[in-house]
Amino acid sequence: MIRPATLADADALAEATVRIWRAAYRGVVPDAFLAALTVEGRAAVWRKVISEGHRDVAVCELDRRLVGFVLVEPSRDAEAAADTGEVVALYVDLAVWRRGLGRQLMDWAKDVARRHGWQRLTLWVLRDNTRARAFYEAMGFSLDGAARDHDFAGTPVAEVRYAWSCEE
Repeated sequence: MIRPATLADADALAEATVRIWRAAYRGVVPDAFLAALTVEGRAAVWRKVISEGHRDVAVCELDRRLVGFVLVEPSRDAEAAADTGEVVALYVDLAVWRRGLGRQLMDWAKDVARRHGWQRLTLWVLRDNTRARAFYEAMGFSLDGAARDHDFAGTPVAEVRYAWSCEE
């Protein structure tokens, strides 16, 4: 089930974030970054994100357990037009991959973009995360030529940007 997140979800979102990142990013980002993640720290971040109210967050539950989430907000990119949104995060627990939950979360994100009247939805993904890139391409996103390095505990990791036209 996909539903909007509430403040009551902050702890479960934090636990899922730490669990999913440690599994998905092992060997991709520095071990020091993953080791430094704490549920308490992520819960504080989620409480802030949800309470600010200018971001859209949905959770995915399966058997009453939070197994995925998506965070959408206006684009953070300096050059982005005002009618551009961004999928800041979309994660699904590895144990439930290939059940269509990621697609449901992305559909929710696309609905958010349309509701806001955005013309374009972007996302950044680690360049070497081929599985995530294949998923985003299957969801209709395509590379738009932008690239950058993201700092993970002092180590730069290459990212590429994908975009989707909200008119599709």
